[in-house]
Amino acid sequence: MVEIFINGIIDLDHFYDLIFINLIRINETLLGMCNTTESRINNRTRTRLISLIVILYFTDFSYSQIHEDFIGTWYLEYFSSPQGETYVNTLDVTQGPSFTVTEDLQITGNSFCNDFNGEYIYVSGGPLAIDDTFQPINIIRGTMDCGSNEIYETQFYAPFMTEQTADIVALQEDFLVLQYYNPASYQAYRDEPVLSLGENELGRIEIYPNPVKDLLKIVNNSINQITSLKLYDVLGSLVMEVNEVDDQIDVSHLDSELFFLEVESEMGRITKKIIKE
Repeated sequence: MVEIFINGIIDLDHFYDLIFINLIRINETLLGMCNTTESRINNRTRTRLISLIVILYFTDFSYSQIHEDFIGTWYLEYFSSPQGETYVNTLDVTQGPSFTVTEDLQITGNSFCNDFNGEYIYVSGGPLAIDDTFQPINIIRGTMDCGSNEIYETQFYAPFMTEQTADIVALQEDFLVLQYYNPASYQAYRDEPVLSLGENELGRIEIYPNPVKDLLKIVNNSINQITSLKLYDVLGSLVMEVNEVDDQIDVSHLDSELFFLEVESEMGRITKKIIKE
């Protein structure tokens, strides 16, 4: 069997070699069928099939490369749990989880009270238009008890220790969301630490209803003045921006899908997941 992955990344040379070998086999099979009087495939049909295969072979599928913005250090901002969304800046902790991804997809990081390391396997969606995914493997973590935060420690590590494949459903220069499916969960990260006074205050901002159909309410219980609201889709594209913030925004014209609302203030910013019905 031809190995087409090196360090979890597809090797295109071997991939195309594999295609070429199978082209020869297909050609021989079709030729044999055409030489059989009982075959329903004539030479003209065979020529068309071979031409189509050759076109596909020499087509530049433009395999997507590893997201460059994924490489770096990421700090956990919030994550899903059976209790709902948990924001790190609302917990009684001195440090929040973070991890660093190197160019060769090695992982080093820390949780609420333990360190961990391992690596990612990258799987390109390639020409089949399947989402690129990342799978954590060979994760080794510390086992110190985190006391009152042990439940969050367990929830944070769950997708890493069970090697759940993750889709990157939002990726900007400073914001990352990893979506897991078995069971369904997600983790949202920033490219800078989130434990600060300003962000703790921002954690007191309420956004409802969620899911929302038309009017999204914004209740500011913090001492921060909200300066702007930005709504992004899962591809990271800005779909709405509000610079004069009222107590609600109209989202009725938006499609039914997942969005991320970035709330900016004088002392920081926070991002909340919004589901449009």
